[in-house]
Amino acid sequence: FKQDQLYDGSDEVDFTRPRKGQKPGKKCCERSMGKYQLTLRTGIFENFDARLIIPYFDKEMKRKSFKDDFSDSNSGIGDIKLISRYRILSQKEEDPFNLAFGAGLKMPTGKSGEKENGMTLPGFLQTGSGSWDPIIEIGAHKVMGRHWLSSHLMYLMTTEGELGDRDFERPDVFKYNFAYAYALNNLFDLELELNGVVKGKAELDGEKLDNTGGHTVYITPGVHIKFYKGMHFDVCVPIPVYRDLNGTQLSEDYRIVAKLAMTF
Repeated sequence: FKQDQLYDGSDEVDFTRPRKGQKPGKKCCERSMGKYQLTLRTGIFENFDARLIIPYFDKEMKRKSFKDDFSDSNSGIGDIKLISRYRILSQKEEDPFNLAFGAGLKMPTGKSGEKENGMTLPGFLQTGSGSWDPIIEIGAHKVMGRHWLSSHLMYLMTTEGELGDRDFERPDVFKYNFAYAYALNNLFDLELELNGVVKGKAELDGEKLDNTGGHTVYITPGVHIKFYKGMHFDVCVPIPVYRDLNGTQLSEDYRIVAKLAMTF
């Protein structure tokens, strides 16, 4: 995604350069991120599996001061997640209903103190949080012939980490997803999702940052391409249809998400 629009709550506002002598002296006008994620999932025993999620980030931020433009970037492995999941209900009938509960941990494997010219990079450009964060999730899906309904709720509870030499806690994150898919044939599915992300406020040295967190809702059309039973490729485009951001923040017109999955 690329975020180059400034919003105050749900209203789009114009970007203005900082005035001479204004603090802070640099103001962010654009940021973008590519996230490349490897997920390995394996069955442990009946109705119980585990996922290891390894992200790699490529980030860029553009800022403006009273008279100059600045561009900073950073890339690297992020915080790895390990999540176990138990299938509470796993029906084997023709139109099954499945229900699963998961719990896990995000580990501080990314870097949270990267510097440029001796200065600690902003939190957005860091690949890690420096914190150990628990995760809980619950998901369900129902198959009815060509139709597929699913829902997924996830909560990430952050703990105190670091940003360079300072105490920093990223926002708690609650995500909810509801999806409907229709199988056109044995090769293609069409999908429409409703995705929501609710974030709390970040904290720096124990003080909440006003221009962080909020609630964003996306409508996400997508397509699944099923090469054969054990391999499929998905692509979707989340489009924000509702924003209620805390303070003034950057947001995007759309995102692009792609996934390749295969069993072995």
